Amino acid sequence: MADQKERLKVTIARFETRQELNRLNAVRAEVGVQLDDSQVAVCNEMANRIERMLDVQVKEQEKLIQFGYAAPGPKTEQAKPTAEVVEAAERALVGTATAKK
Repeated sequence: MADQKERLKVTIARFETRQELNRLNAVRAEVGVQLDDSQVAVCNEMANRIERMLDVQVKEQEKLIQFGYAAPGPKTEQAKPTAEVVEAAERALVGTATAKK
């Protein structure tokens, strides 16, 4: 069952890819644009370099923290339940409305 589900996901992804390619080809034909493969290769190389630079920066920051040369970033707060946030917003709105009267 899980294998069939995975095959369906792959099939759907393949259909979506084909649909996007068809849309792209329609736009190319409509505008008369020829995409240069060398430009695509340059863009891919730039994206790869950016990815590597970001990876290096993350590792560098981890090492600085590990060896005590930088402080760890602020801890993030846990998200409050939706009901609690809605209740607080309603209280704030009621308080604002009564203050205006």
